[in-house]
Amino acid sequence: MIRIQLPAKEVEDLESDLRGTTDPKLRTRVQIVLMAHRGRPHGQIACDTATSRSTVQRWLNAYPERGLDALRPRKPGKPRPKLTT
Repeated sequence: MIRIQLPAKEVEDLESDLRGTTDPKLRTRVQIVLMAHRGRPHGQIACDTATSRSTVQRWLNAYPERGLDALRPRKPGKPRPKLTT
């Protein structure tokens, strides 16, 4: 189980982002990190956020490496043409 201990300033920033965002994906991902910081078991986090345990693991692994940028949803790239000439 991944344990996350965040400094108080980082918790405040995450809570501010949680309240300020309108993107439901980002909101769920930030909630996962905050719940893990507060000591919630991963199974309970998955139930509370309606995600799988592997999704919880994915975001908890990504956050320490890249911070909040890791949690932000990426826009899809341009579709590649399926036919070539």
